[in-house]
Amino acid sequence: MKTFVYLLSIVTCCYATPQDLRGRVFTFPQQTANSYTRLYPQLEKIFFSSSVCLRFFTDVLTKDCLFSLSTPGIDNSFTIFLHIDKIEFWVGGHYVYFNRMAAELNEWNSLCATWDSGTGLVQVWLNGRPSVRKSLHAGGSISGTPFIVLSQDQDTYGGGFDAQQSFTGQLTDVHMWDYVLSLCEVQTYVQAWAFRPGNVLDWGSMEYTRHGYVVLERLQTLDTCRMGSLSNKSSPEGGVGIPELNVNTHDVPEHSQK
Repeated sequence: MKTFVYLLSIVTCCYATPQDLRGRVFTFPQQTANSYTRLYPQLEKIFFSSSVCLRFFTDVLTKDCLFSLSTPGIDNSFTIFLHIDKIEFWVGGHYVYFNRMAAELNEWNSLCATWDSGTGLVQVWLNGRPSVRKSLHAGGSISGTPFIVLSQDQDTYGGGFDAQQSFTGQLTDVHMWDYVLSLCEVQTYVQAWAFRPGNVLDWGSMEYTRHGYVVLERLQTLDTCRMGSLSNKSSPEGGVGIPELNVNTHDVPEHSQK
C-alpha cells in the first residue's frame, strides 16, 4: 500500500505542477503499444487555427506518430506522422501528405505544422524548409477537451495505440499555439533564437505524465562533455543532442492577432 501511494503521488505531482523541461528530452527506446507521454494543455477552447513545433531524433522511419491530439468523437484532430520520405498531417479527421520531405536520420530535426480554418490552408516546415500549402478542414474547428500524446497514434480518445505506429527516438522542445505562426516565427524556432513559447503547450512550463517505458533525461551536447571533464565530474546519462536551448523570451513582443 505504501508503494502504491508513493507511485501515485509521483504521477499526481507530474500532472499538478508544471515542469520546466528546457534542456530535457523524452526518450522512447523501443516500439510498444503502451509507452507514451501525455501533455496537458494550458487552455481549453475551440480552435480555429493552430501551430505545433517540436524537435526529434531517430534512426528509423516507417509510419511513426510524433504528435497526436484527439478530442471526443475525433481521434485525429491534430496529428503528425513521419514516413521515410513524406509527412502525413491530420486535422479534424482528414489528412494530406507532404511529399519529398525526408527527415535526417541520426540527426536532430525540427518540425513545425500550421493550420488555419479561415483559409483552409495547412503547411509544414522540416528543418526550416517549407512545404507547399494544401487545403485541409477548411471552415472547421477543433473542439472538446484535447487529449495530447507524444509517440503514439490515438485510434480512440486517449487509446487505441498500435506499436507499429509508435515513434522510437527522442522528442524535445514541444510547443503549441492557438494561431498560425508566421514564416519569421517558424524560423526563430528552427534556429533556436528567442521565440515566444506556445500558449497552449509550453516546454518551459509543461504538465505531463509518463506511461510505460519512457525516459526523461538531460539533453546532451559536446559542451556538456567538456564542462564535465573540466569539473572532474561524470557527465549525465543520455545520447547525442542539439545545443541546449537557453532562450530568453522576455523581450519578444507579444503576437499581434488580427
